[in-house]
Amino acid sequence: EKIDCTLLVKGSVDKAEWSITFQAIDDTQLQIGVKVAKPWNRIFLHLTAVPNENIFGFGTQLSRLDMKGYKLPMLTREPGIGRGVQPLSFFMKHLFGASGEWHCTSSPIAWYLSTSMRGFGLENYEYSVFDFEDPTKHVICVYGSSLRGRFHYGVTPKDLLTSHTKYCGRMPALPDWIHKGAIIGLQGGSERVRKLQEVLEQYDVPVAAYWLQDWVGGRKTSIGKQLWWNWELDKTRYPDWGQLTQELNEKNILVMTYINPFLVDAQEKGDVRRDLLAEAKEQGFLIKNQKGEIYPIQNTSFHAYLVDLSNPKARTWLKDIIKVQMIQTGARGWMADFAEALPYDAVMHTGTTQEWHNRYPVEWAKLNREAIAEAGFEGEIVFFNRAGFSQSPQYSTLFWMGDQLADWGREDGLQSAINGLISSGLSGISINHGDIGGYIATTVPNFPLPIPGISYVRRKELLMRWIECFAFTSIFRTHEGNQPDRHIQIDADDELLKHFSFFSRVFAVLAPYRKELMKEAESNGLPLVRHLWLEFPDDPVAKTIELSFMLGDALLVAPVVVPKASKKKVYIPAGTWIHIWTNDTVQNGWIDVEAPIGKPPAFVRKGSDIEGLFTFFVD
Repeated sequence: EKIDCTLLVKGSVDKAEWSITFQAIDDTQLQIGVKVAKPWNRIFLHLTAVPNENIFGFGTQLSRLDMKGYKLPMLTREPGIGRGVQPLSFFMKHLFGASGEWHCTSSPIAWYLSTSMRGFGLENYEYSVFDFEDPTKHVICVYGSSLRGRFHYGVTPKDLLTSHTKYCGRMPALPDWIHKGAIIGLQGGSERVRKLQEVLEQYDVPVAAYWLQDWVGGRKTSIGKQLWWNWELDKTRYPDWGQLTQELNEKNILVMTYINPFLVDAQEKGDVRRDLLAEAKEQGFLIKNQKGEIYPIQNTSFHAYLVDLSNPKARTWLKDIIKVQMIQTGARGWMADFAEALPYDAVMHTGTTQEWHNRYPVEWAKLNREAIAEAGFEGEIVFFNRAGFSQSPQYSTLFWMGDQLADWGREDGLQSAINGLISSGLSGISINHGDIGGYIATTVPNFPLPIPGISYVRRKELLMRWIECFAFTSIFRTHEGNQPDRHIQIDADDELLKHFSFFSRVFAVLAPYRKELMKEAESNGLPLVRHLWLEFPDDPVAKTIELSFMLGDALLVAPVVVPKASKKKVYIPAGTWIHIWTNDTVQNGWIDVEAPIGKPPAFVRKGSDIEGLFTFFVD
């Protein structure tokens, strides 16, 4: 219910005028607006705090869940490689400037909620910093002459999250096809797809789609294998694309592709039919530097050029590329990559980069969504973003968490991926997922021997545990990684194929449950993957639990996240729960659970609608 209630306070300091406006948006949202006159260019908002509270939120936060005691910036950027894993991070920082820090994320959301039942979020796109180092106060600093934010009221954390998603928007329920089974990330051409599909059929793997990111062709770079960022079909690698998509469609398997808002000089590729960089240059559709020249941005060993989304004509042109080059050729989904890289010294068609840096990923998602709607495929096509900001959920159909290291750790590995799922879910990103097995290998591409502490590569046990974990999340998608020949893949041997098949079927069995959860997310903003505190706010232990999560309100998952483990200590919240692999019942408290590979600790709430869902998996 809309409430018409506004309070305006004005004043001046050193002859500079200021004003503060409070406006009731509805019965759960109070908007605050602060403006100051020049030369003031920073605004600090101080809020009282409860010393023993926990602070959650801030989008896809990978290394930490509870932000009490920390300070973190709201700036979309690549997370980095290593993020504190040593000595890898030292070398990544000093050799490539790519190590990242614990708070670096592609999808920050300037919002938090606390266990003291406080919720606050900024509406600003400008750079800001949230400071919780002082246990008695929260300090929010906006780098600008105005601050716009919202206080949220709720009795429970679900109330706060529902209120927040009124502002940031709610993600739509995904189409039925995505629940069928695995999305297989693969590169290499038509025949490789056919051969792998033949193998997966032999192992009874349910497949929803093939994600063929190299539909544009592949190139070798300093980090391994990357793509040609000229958004047209590579007819050398996929000479029979139409026939391939038809063959897969006849098996109810769809095809997904890849795009990002960069363009490259593709002339050296040799078989370019449409030079998109040349088109964009000619029409003035690229961001520029301070000299008025197009702005080259370094990406690994090549330069790329960013489309200026502040230019309405450039937006229309890029949407037409998506509609013609991708949708018309049969793509029913894609990774909408990047969008974090707008330089702060760039020149835009409209506005400044201070206003646009965090806004750019929101507009990139919006552009993809508009292209789908204009092509008549709203609700049928799924694109997934890694970059976002506070209003991205209303435009994106799906998120993923970017490029994790092929490692177990909290800094940048499997544990960080679980943190990312939980924190993003507490921030309005209700449907999120990650690359099964991790993406990043840090072996030197042309050097055959591993370097201790530096060389990371996906190994079998890690891949199997990642498979187990992600079968209980929103989406089940594989990725070959940046060095496919160094990473172990799902079809490496019989044991891996059987393991992948089993958990693909676990994922498929959960389809009706996930569909209901997605409808719930669309109506009230609650995530599929949930922090235990969201479901058990009165449990003092639940708010401290990390690396376990709920799928909805009825399934508790405590994945194994360390190597060579066969048991795990698990906290069971209130109620009676059924161990899905043994059918044993357990009660509230800490328990030790047998957890060999293939049996990750997972429990269904007794009396829930999905209580009998796993009976055919019971030993």
